[in-house]
Amino acid sequence: MRVLWTTSERQMPFAPLVFLGPLADWLRAAGVEVEILRTGSLRSPWAIRRASRQISAMANKFDLVHAQYGSACALATMLATKIPRLLTIRGSDWNLLTESWHWHWLHTRLARIFSQMAMQRADGVLAVSNRIVCELQSLHPELPIHYLPTPVDFAKFRPATSKERSARSALATGVNPASCWVLFNTLNLWNPVKRYRLARDAIAVARSRRGLSIELILASSIPNERIPMLTRSCDVILSTSENEGWPNCIKEALASGIPFIATDTSDLREIAEVDSRCQVVAADAQAIADALATFIEVRNSGELESLRDHVRHMQLPAIGKKIITIYEDTLRKAGA
Repeated sequence: MRVLWTTSERQMPFAPLVFLGPLADWLRAAGVEVEILRTGSLRSPWAIRRASRQISAMANKFDLVHAQYGSACALATMLATKIPRLLTIRGSDWNLLTESWHWHWLHTRLARIFSQMAMQRADGVLAVSNRIVCELQSLHPELPIHYLPTPVDFAKFRPATSKERSARSALATGVNPASCWVLFNTLNLWNPVKRYRLARDAIAVARSRRGLSIELILASSIPNERIPMLTRSCDVILSTSENEGWPNCIKEALASGIPFIATDTSDLREIAEVDSRCQVVAADAQAIADALATFIEVRNSGELESLRDHVRHMQLPAIGKKIITIYEDTLRKAGA
């Protein structure tokens, strides 16, 4: 089986789709010939047309083409060829920003329009969260829609050893190692979707309370190889996003035995409803501060290894096997 992956994501040290390489390598080892085409930025009609022509020139060498993003990447891919076509919806290519009126507000609406246009030409859709799957199924009941989260590497993201925990003061200069370390992870602190200001205000409210010692640990523009150690050295991860597909930083934290406090996005409520160590709260600084205070009261109580169970199905081999099944089913239906 030969599969062409298309993505507009550039290959960079901080790129969010760094999992593409390991997943492609796993599939190649399993016998699937995967080639990744990086189209570059697609922020103009001319760029979309150029990318579509580029994909069209390559597509006849493959059995199936898979757009790794919705939006313009998927549209360029679906327009380029009529061989079996799949696309993945990851969140930023579907969810709408509602709180702010600026470029991101407009961009999310254009992205959804392009994703909708692409889905009309697709043979199937992969979505990274159950929440998105349900939304898409209600709009496209005739289209095969599969739940397929992006994989998490359990070898890299694991609970800290006692030695690592005792040495965590070396990770952040000027930070009290005895405090509660709250991780906030985003490529861009000023991305309006992430609502860093809300996180910062919530920490300020929590710190104003007597007896609460809290350090906000920012993971922003940090090389990917440093993220696993930083993640497992923290006590809890905080997500204040307005919307998410399935936040990779949360699944990485869970794989590292770190619980979350988060606003109601993606499938996080499903986990919080069955695991009291994780909390979904209102997008309010006071509510988040209350959740942090509650967490600190019970911090260090109970075994955290079992937090990994919530994302165990997202390990690379499991995702790899599932994607092969989806490819085979798509090709079988196309040949019927």
